[in-house]
Amino acid sequence: MKKIILLPVFFLLIICCRAQDNLLIQNLGEKGILLDKGWKYQPGDNPEWANTNYDDKNWVSVNPVFDIVDSLPLIQKSGIGWFRIHLALDSNLLQSQLSLVIQQSVGDEYYLNGKLSHSVGKISTIPGEIKAYDPLWKPVSFPVNKEPTQMLAIRFAIKPGVRYTGLFETYNPALHITIMKFETADRYYTNLRVS
Repeated sequence: MKKIILLPVFFLLIICCRAQDNLLIQNLGEKGILLDKGWKYQPGDNPEWANTNYDDKNWVSVNPVFDIVDSLPLIQKSGIGWFRIHLALDSNLLQSQLSLVIQQSVGDEYYLNGKLSHSVGKISTIPGEIKAYDPLWKPVSFPVNKEPTQMLAIRFAIKPGVRYTGLFETYNPALHITIMKFETADRYYTNLRVS
């Protein structure tokens, strides 16, 4: 009888532990939410890493917002690598049209819940074909599904030979991503272009 009772408790603990890995987002506010916590990183390239159910618990925790010159030298030398983040969105956000506002120093592909949603720049196994591109805060759609948890995987590559520098207060984030409601992101980008 004890085994029968313990089995559901065991599965509940597994679900709760997995839920704790999710970055909880309840409200975006007027400035959105900067995704600077909850990321996992793995050097290398495996298409299975885009899958929602892939187990990334042994990946390295990292903040991709940091400058790749000073704080992320491991990433700068990795060739192709992957970032993953699990998001728990409040139900009111699942009804909204969301956008990602991006600044980056890499070329990458965005996989939302296992499906390619955007490419920014170009990734290649041939180093000379890699193209890093910074959209400079231009919003891209973030078409979440109606599930309470979302998984964003980003396959990226740093263009070889680029001399990233911190001179003149230059900032070289691997990924600086903010989630905003579409209207807020559009207004933010328009104001940047005007000023």
